[in-house]
Amino acid sequence: MYFLDVDFSENYTKKSILSINDPIIELEELQDVDTATDGVIPARNSSAYQIFFLETSYPEGGFLNITPREACAVESAAKMHPHHNIYLLFVGNITINSALNCTKIVKNVLRDNPNVFLRKLDYVEFSKGTPMEDFFKKNKNFKESKFFKTHLADMLRLITLYKYGGLYFDLDVVVLKNFEELGENFVARAEGPFMMSGTLQFSSKGIGHIFAENCLKDLAKHYRPGIWGAQGPELITRQMKRICGVNSVNDMTVERCKGIKIFERSKFLPVPYTNHKKYFAPKLTARMVKHVEKSSFTAHIFSKMNRHFKLFKGDKAAYLSLAEKYCPVVYNTLDVGDPF
Repeated sequence: MYFLDVDFSENYTKKSILSINDPIIELEELQDVDTATDGVIPARNSSAYQIFFLETSYPEGGFLNITPREACAVESAAKMHPHHNIYLLFVGNITINSALNCTKIVKNVLRDNPNVFLRKLDYVEFSKGTPMEDFFKKNKNFKESKFFKTHLADMLRLITLYKYGGLYFDLDVVVLKNFEELGENFVARAEGPFMMSGTLQFSSKGIGHIFAENCLKDLAKHYRPGIWGAQGPELITRQMKRICGVNSVNDMTVERCKGIKIFERSKFLPVPYTNHKKYFAPKLTARMVKHVEKSSFTAHIFSKMNRHFKLFKGDKAAYLSLAEKYCPVVYNTLDVGDPF
């Protein structure tokens, strides 16, 4: 199925609307993930029910900003996992400012999902006691990489799972099902000869912890600043081959991989990245919703490739239909014609 006959032009003609503002508090700094004074701190327990998201847009600090699509990912995870703590981790000294940020969405998501916690972290401090501690001390030019923010996210997801254990999602998903049946340790195939790094679950003890440790040691020793995916899918694939003792992802089994489950791409990527526009095509709405809900635990919309493509509430598209169902707070916070 191709897109040559799909007309997207009406989506480009609508006027973009700026961030929604509604006061939470005049000025409030996010609490640090490891020292939050409210006592809600990620557990270091292999059976802990916790989910992590990462936002690395402002590593030097700034005002909190979250798009409706990112908020949708967080809300959908919370909706499908009411017994998990959901941590949205912002890198940098992040402040909520009611005059500058889309605080209405944030307020409503937190109000309706008491298991969601917004936290900040300093990546140098956060890495202490992990295999990446010396890397950040010795590689002062790390920030000069043109892929700095992407690579930082790649590193921090593994540091987070190494420290705490749990489930990690990228911020460009809609979570469609509860993940508890999938087990404590799993990865999934991406397209071609690679494993994906956008959805991962590892325990903080045993094989999951060992795998995360191996990845971090590899990363610290062989960091390649000039290659976008070197610290993501390439790293996960290389270390999975090593721990499973195989040369191809096709030969990976839970037995060979010491208890780490390997899921097919369709489990988390029901639509390959080459067809990501199907989520935005009006003519494919019903067919797409049926397909992803039947076959997958997440809808991954590949924000890197389509973040400049605008949808507006009231449009017809599979992504908006999924958002209305799985992140209703975010969806209903917006007015018709607001960008999504």
